[in-house]
Amino acid sequence: MKFTKFRIKKYKGINDTTISLLGNKGTIYTLVGLNESGKTTILEAINSFRHDIDGIHAIAQKSISTGPIEALVPKKEKDNFNGDISVSATVTMEKHEIDDIAAFCKEKYGFEIDVKQFPLEFSITKVNRFKNSAHTTERRVWDLNPKIKKKRGRKFVEIGSETDEWRSIVHEIGKLFPRIVYFPTFLFNFPEKVKVSQEESDFEGNHYFKRMIEDALTSLDNPLDLQTHIVDRILQKEPDISFSEWYGGIWMLSDEKEQVTAALRKLSLKISEEVFGLWTEVLGSDIGQKELVIDHVVEPADSGGRAVFLTFKVKDGYSEFKVSERSLGFRWFFCFLLFTRFFRDNKSGGSIFLFDEPASNLHSKAQSKLLDSLSVIASGKNDVIYSTHSHHLINPLWLETTFIITNGEPTEGVAVDPNFGVEDTDIRAQFYKTFVGRHAAKGHYFQPILDRLQVSSSLLEATREGVLTEGKSDFYIFNWYKKYHDVNSTLDFIPVGGATNAKSLMSLYLGLTRRFIFLLDSDKEGTSAKKRYLEELPIAKEKIVQIGDIVDNKKIVEDLLSGSMKIAVAEKYSAPRATKKHILRAFSEALSGPNDLPDDEETLNNLKKLTEELCRRLKET
Repeated sequence: MKFTKFRIKKYKGINDTTISLLGNKGTIYTLVGLNESGKTTILEAINSFRHDIDGIHAIAQKSISTGPIEALVPKKEKDNFNGDISVSATVTMEKHEIDDIAAFCKEKYGFEIDVKQFPLEFSITKVNRFKNSAHTTERRVWDLNPKIKKKRGRKFVEIGSETDEWRSIVHEIGKLFPRIVYFPTFLFNFPEKVKVSQEESDFEGNHYFKRMIEDALTSLDNPLDLQTHIVDRILQKEPDISFSEWYGGIWMLSDEKEQVTAALRKLSLKISEEVFGLWTEVLGSDIGQKELVIDHVVEPADSGGRAVFLTFKVKDGYSEFKVSERSLGFRWFFCFLLFTRFFRDNKSGGSIFLFDEPASNLHSKAQSKLLDSLSVIASGKNDVIYSTHSHHLINPLWLETTFIITNGEPTEGVAVDPNFGVEDTDIRAQFYKTFVGRHAAKGHYFQPILDRLQVSSSLLEATREGVLTEGKSDFYIFNWYKKYHDVNSTLDFIPVGGATNAKSLMSLYLGLTRRFIFLLDSDKEGTSAKKRYLEELPIAKEKIVQIGDIVDNKKIVEDLLSGSMKIAVAEKYSAPRATKKHILRAFSEALSGPNDLPDDEETLNNLKKLTEELCRRLKET
């Protein structure tokens, strides 16, 4: 099961906007916008949809405190809001999941589900209703009316939400929901100690860390339970004697203490292996002989009993340091890897990880490395949605799954007044591919996003050398080949807005004396554009190359794909033939998620011949 769409209406500053997900496995989505653009509000709205039917909770049921529910009312309607605030999720199920639910219901409840008529896609809407700006009701509305046949029934009949059968079906569907996991930035302030007994903690994020410990313990080869194997052993050992007598003698000499110590030693080794192993893999550097040491601390509780805490230290050779004493960069990456590695639920439909401005306070190199970390997380059934206003946290290969977030912008091309009133607030999300289409006059495919983030080049920066391509289809196809079949290639590809829109960018390259090649199609438009550029620019003819000059009988980049590759793309989308749109989507998804395109020999040979010749010519220009 996957979430494929979230539609948010009247939530704080959001009037009506939609976040569409591709539905394939392991995809990364980027929310890009300036501060106060509404990125956090969108993440909070998605997080608010967390499924909690019949006690099935997300990991952070108490996590994001947005104040009273009345705080969700749009500010411009605060005086007298009458209506609904809603977050609607569209879910897509697989046929085997429906079959499994049908088999379960027949065995346990004795009724049959008409699986042939059961929708593979439907929506669930979480609605909060208000009257005179006061909250009145909260409910979930399922756009689902399955047909069932009871014992001795002769035909399938449609049922509604008032029936026990409907509630049973919905309950089983709820078990398959992907888990929504929201990590606010405060979590990366590692606490001195984590309270694992039942008393409330003063630390706002304590429940996150406690849940992480629980999940890590269950991941051991011989799974352990936090309450049973650690907390209860401490609390139930001579519970009626004074704390000083218990701690000073009985506990220190008890077998239960050795049991707790042994459990925590296994947990320490597990987390050290997983987290520091991923650290080396992601950052590509050896961090030495570091290991995590987890110990227990018992203190008198305010209630008169005992409070149990766990402490985390990093052992580096002979020295031990609290995690909270390490550098900001260390703490951030440690917490990031810790949470994302162990906050999983194999029984669910995977997870959607939500990160609000990750690594925003780290230097640019660390931010760029974070992108590799996100790729590790977005695997299997897991998706990642993260917000950023830093261009260092934007991967150009993921632009097809990037959203531009705007807030209160009245017209195209008009800058936002930083003092705009609350009545102007209107948070919207649109795919970058849609956004860039409205800015076609920009020099290249990346320019609109740089403008949106108000990125200005420093005097130390220069345009990188590479191959200019006509558009993003070429960009994704060449980078797919580079990523999966030519990993040692040093070619950079920069997409422009079509064959006729590269004059300003080439002028910039010429002014900076940077080496480049502009690769054009061998069609009528490409030939005409080449002629015009040679007439209007002081440019050598060797810098403008057409595809047919390198690969015989090929006019456009899509011609480099074999018939078999195009059939595979068409089948991927259940289409009669592979259109240009299908090809673009297939290669972009293979770059932002798992590569499910075939290693077609003819296609690879064509791309190899083209890229090798481009590399040779670039060196000679």
